[in-house]
Amino acid sequence: KNKNKNRVPSYADRCDAALRFSKLPADQRKLPSNKKTMFVPRSTADFDDGGSFPEIHVAQYPRHMGNPHLEKRHGGGGGGGGGSESSNNPKGRAIITKDVLSATVDATGKVSYDAIVTGGTNADKKVYSKHSDLRGCQPSQEDIALPTQDDAASTAERTQRALSALLSSKVALDKPTGSAIVAAKDSATVHERTQFVRYTPNENAPGYNPQASQRVIRMVPAQIDPMQPPKHMHRKAPRGPAEDPVPVLHAPPEKLSKEEREAWNVP
Repeated sequence: KNKNKNRVPSYADRCDAALRFSKLPADQRKLPSNKKTMFVPRSTADFDDGGSFPEIHVAQYPRHMGNPHLEKRHGGGGGGGGGSESSNNPKGRAIITKDVLSATVDATGKVSYDAIVTGGTNADKKVYSKHSDLRGCQPSQEDIALPTQDDAASTAERTQRALSALLSSKVALDKPTGSAIVAAKDSATVHERTQFVRYTPNENAPGYNPQASQRVIRMVPAQIDPMQPPKHMHRKAPRGPAEDPVPVLHAPPEKLSKEEREAWNVP
């Protein structure tokens, strides 16, 4: 019975109910019995694992996304708790809410709010996102130790590969492309790709010449016009995503002294 009672009406049923409700007089539309015939989604079960109903002009929050009343419905405490349930819905359906992102903690046990900026393209970088990073510290011997010969060689090789990749991309842009390169290659290798084919025609074919029983045909590549426009439309690929932003740390505000305020005073 509960399953039939909580069943979401179909689109045709909702349209028929709205048509019947529109034909009622104005005084009968205010009756609670007639208002109940109109389907209004109020809980997560009404959406049936789907989105909102655009033909129903009321505020809808599928899966409680952007629901401003969720915290009030839970009594103002623990509205965003992970996996918490509440059954104070007038229709008897449980309200289930789950956290979208799981909180992580640092080495001291406090919540780490910089986990979102230390991932992605910043996974292999050192990101300074805490005020403790602004304070100086006494370095250890390991921190100020000179790199070994192997570390210096690997770093130099990695830097050389990165610079070579940048230079090769810049040089490739200055070289000509398209049909001009193809025409230049064809003209340079035309003698290498020239072929000679011995052809023996059929005696019963029309136009057969007994004086030329065999023929030698020379096959050469066709000449390509260097000024010919490209036959295919080349579309530029969209630019990839930019690097993830990093926080900009500022020194804590300090109160100005009387001398400093007078120095900044402009008459």
